[in-house]
Amino acid sequence: LLCAADFYHDRVKEIAIVGDYESPDTTSLVRTVFDRYLPNKVVVHATDKVDDTDLPLLRRKTRMHGQSTVYVCEQYTCKRPATTPDALRAQLDAKAP
Repeated sequence: LLCAADFYHDRVKEIAIVGDYESPDTTSLVRTVFDRYLPNKVVVHATDKVDDTDLPLLRRKTRMHGQSTVYVCEQYTCKRPATTPDALRAQLDAKAP
């Protein structure tokens, strides 16, 4: 019950991963997301650009320059797309304003 209350009152990180799940690029990005303690996160995955979906977090998300890409969003506002584990790590560790 406390976890649900925390999820409700905290800023949830909404993470969209776009890329082939078998790709080493995608695997390293997924590992970066799940290697850290982020209890209030929602993670979705698509293999390619998605235009028509029931998941708003995946709409209009695509790979950048053919690389697996992660979009980190909070309150429906996304940061710049990240294609490397270091860039993603910096976004996940950034404090909310």
